[in-house]
Amino acid sequence: ALLRKNTELQQDLNVKETILKQEISILRDKSVKQDEFLKEQEAKIAGLDKKNTKLTQDLTEKEKNFREKNETLQQDLDKQAAQFEQKPSDQTELIRGVFNKPWFGDP
Repeated sequence: ALLRKNTELQQDLNVKETILKQEISILRDKSVKQDEFLKEQEAKIAGLDKKNTKLTQDLTEKEKNFREKNETLQQDLDKQAAQFEQKPSDQTELIRGVFNKPWFGDP
C-alpha cells in the first residue's frame, strides 16, 4: 500500500513538474517577446529623438535666418524712410508748383 501510494505521489509530482516546466517555458517566451518589444520601442524613441533634434536645429536655423532677414528689411525700410523725409517726392514738388503758379485770371 505504501509503495502504491509512493508511486501515485511520484506520478503526481512528475505531472506537476511537467506543468511547471511548461509554465516556465511560456513565461520565458513572454519575457523574450517583451524584451524584443521593449527594444523596438527604444529604437523608435531614439529615432524620434533624432528627428526631434534635427527639426529643432532646422527651426532654430530658420528662426535665425528670419530674424536676420527681418533686421535687414527693417534697416532698408529705415533708410527709405530717412531718404523720403530728406527729399520730397516728385508729387510733392508738382503740388507745390501748382499752388505757386498764378491762376488763369490772376495778373
